Amino acid sequence: MNGLQEWAIGLCAAAIACTALLLLLPSRGSAPMMKTLLSVFFCCCLLGPIGAIVTTDWGALVAPPTFSAENAEEIFYNTLRSQADTALGQLAEEALAGTGYRIEKIEGTWTESEDGRIYMNGATAWLDVEQTANAAEIGVCLNRAIDVPVRVVPKLE
Repeated sequence: MNGLQEWAIGLCAAAIACTALLLLLPSRGSAPMMKTLLSVFFCCCLLGPIGAIVTTDWGALVAPPTFSAENAEEIFYNTLRSQADTALGQLAEEALAGTGYRIEKIEGTWTESEDGRIYMNGATAWLDVEQTANAAEIGVCLNRAIDVPVRVVPKLE
């Protein structure tokens, strides 16, 4: 019963405050806007407890990711590889622009050193099925535009 009593006292205080502010407002100018704002405020005070009951903890519906030193490092490297592959795709598009050639996708080839550093030491580009005959020309264009050796292979279906 304590919560209901606090809500009723808060509602009475909000009603008194809104009434006092309405009496102080001029009849012209910003009065209509202030009346609307006071009405919204009072409705929020009136319906506040209902909102507290209905509120759902949406964060509990999704399991938070578990991070460990190994997991964070893996996520970092996967993100790095994904961003590098996106950049390679953009470079490949620019290199092949205007030639009529196209590739299906391109991915970097990575090497990890003993001290944990990773290096892109090449890339693999998969061709569209119709582009297989142009593999040599596409390879020349891509190797000229990208600073690592690019291996061009037909798309596996």
